[in-house]
Amino acid sequence: MKNDGRNKTLGYFALLYGIILFFLLFENLFWYIHNPDYPGWGFIYMFTNQANLIMMSWLLLFGFSHFLGRPSRLMSFSSHPLVVSAVTLYISIVFLVVLFILFPFYKAKFADHLINDGVMLFTHFLSIAVAFTFFFFIRTGSVKRTWLSAVFLLIYPLSFLILNFIIGFTIGKFAYDFINPTAYSHIGLYVFAMVSLAAAFWFLGFLILLLQRHINKQLAKK
Repeated sequence: MKNDGRNKTLGYFALLYGIILFFLLFENLFWYIHNPDYPGWGFIYMFTNQANLIMMSWLLLFGFSHFLGRPSRLMSFSSHPLVVSAVTLYISIVFLVVLFILFPFYKAKFADHLINDGVMLFTHFLSIAVAFTFFFFIRTGSVKRTWLSAVFLLIYPLSFLILNFIIGFTIGKFAYDFINPTAYSHIGLYVFAMVSLAAAFWFLGFLILLLQRHINKQLAKK
């Protein structure tokens, strides 16, 4: 009974933040459409928007399935440890890239950027807090082979990079400057940067999966 109450509460808050993200992302879409400096399709081209759309969809699926309280495949899918970890990883990537690369906090750009744009405050900062809140409270076990599962978590970020390579080298439009090879003084530095990012994101996913396993072990002892 206690778990049912917790799940319904989680379902309620998942629906609440999922709906908030829906309207925020919808508003952001219109910003791209009406901004002459950005193509309309730029909205879906950005990793931040893609990751938050994934999170929004997951929250709504999780919320509807758990708020209704009836066991279903949708409930099992949305609560699967790999799915929960994937959403957490993607939103973490958004936060860390903004924090250290796009608007580095050590150059005093991070806070101003977030404060001056309400949508960015949610999609770049608050979403990671919400993601980790659900990560800690959803107790449905953990994966067995964390290193291999971390590789599967990278499928989406690597697909995003490949899409950027295709579009970027074809029409010259990259979603972010750090993905653009012309922003680097040497092709070797570019390759090193891309490989380093992929390795760092794999390691981050690996740590998230290990943390998930640790939490479940500690809960099992109680």
